[in-house]
Amino acid sequence: MLLPRLFMSGIDFARAAVIAGPLALLGACGWQPLYSVSPDGANASVDLARISIPEARSRTDQLIRNNLKFLLNPDGVPGSPLYRLDFVASVTRSDALVQRNTDVRRIQYQMSVSYKLLDLATNQPVTSGNSFSIVAFTRVDSEFANVRADADAQKKTARAVAEDIKTRLAAFFSVR
Repeated sequence: MLLPRLFMSGIDFARAAVIAGPLALLGACGWQPLYSVSPDGANASVDLARISIPEARSRTDQLIRNNLKFLLNPDGVPGSPLYRLDFVASVTRSDALVQRNTDVRRIQYQMSVSYKLLDLATNQPVTSGNSFSIVAFTRVDSEFANVRADADAQKKTARAVAEDIKTRLAAFFSVR
């Protein structure tokens, strides 16, 4: 029999208790996976796919918008959007390490975004928040490498901010 072999010693039983105990407690507290379907049929993924995002006003906005569009609705354009996500991004690029000869060796790139999700039926905000990301990169002697590192820092911060906003919106829809 398989069951007696699994629990042959007290150590095996303790291991099983360590695994099963937290799972039982999570079930008792009402915990559920973020993207699960609720008893009334609501699903955060479906709600996320019904968010439209206005056209970008700058390169930074475009990077955030493209990441959000892919993360919120990987299948493409929402068929009948119920919400609109407005956001305002600000970027700060600062010297993080300056040598004695005034050469800048490390750059810090910070992106802050405030967002607001509007219900299209009422044009009223349903949730809002802020997100930020910081990426640093090292400057080298190659100007091409520095230009690429700067562009990569922009992309990384936009991706991180978009992922954070998506997670916050999914959490909002899962408890709504």
